[in-house]
Amino acid sequence: MLRAPQWLHFAALPLAGLDRAAIGSIEGLGRGALASAAASLALGYAYGVNALADRASDRSVEKNPLAGVERVPTVAHAVVAGAAAAAFAASLPLGARASLLTLASLAAGTAYSVGPRMKALPVLGLAFNTAIFTPLLGLALPSGAPPPAYAALFATFVGQLVQSQLLHEIADAAEDEAAEALTTARLLGPRWARACIAGTALVSAAAALALAPRPVVGLCAAAGLACSAAAALSKLDPAEARRIHKHVAAAGGALLFAVGLFS
Repeated sequence: MLRAPQWLHFAALPLAGLDRAAIGSIEGLGRGALASAAASLALGYAYGVNALADRASDRSVEKNPLAGVERVPTVAHAVVAGAAAAAFAASLPLGARASLLTLASLAAGTAYSVGPRMKALPVLGLAFNTAIFTPLLGLALPSGAPPPAYAALFATFVGQLVQSQLLHEIADAAEDEAAEALTTARLLGPRWARACIAGTALVSAAAALALAPRPVVGLCAAAGLACSAAAALSKLDPAEARRIHKHVAAAGGALLFAVGLFS
């Protein structure tokens, strides 16, 4: 129902807000674990509400367990709503900023899939999809300054997330047409959508290089973006390319985090 296999790798996003000292302390690890729990619940809500909203047009039960279901049991709605409430509750001990960021993610997930259903609009769909995930990077941030590599990590993640979403829109073009959703990829067509994937890599790499605390961090970010763009632009079926892109981006993000932590 909450489609955990599709978002589980994003549960580690809040760790971006922890520095080496925090990771080496019980208090910091506890904060990271609580932030990851809040992020997981927020993602479960976003993916769950999307499953409810898209069940009429989605064709694959592997992607959406509610595909083709006309009447959804009340318990399914309760589980999705409960995930949102639990996400906010888990964020409260992390402070006001984390709670606001959690609410921002929940609001973006609602607006993306339901009202006003931003996923059906070009550019805005990309923006609101990005707004579901990016607040989660800040859930574990301390009250003081963020870790030195946080801004470069943020820029890299945004670039790779936009790449992934454009690939997703290319792969789901037929379903989106049936649902009368004019996504960015449908508006541009596959060729220009892929050009945007390449352009996103360049823009995000430039931002990461400019924001990196040390050259090695910026170069690692640029290399990760280049690799993920290469995976996205391969001649494979878009759905398969997106699966490969997920693994490449996750590996690159983990490496960038480690380099930023210890460089």
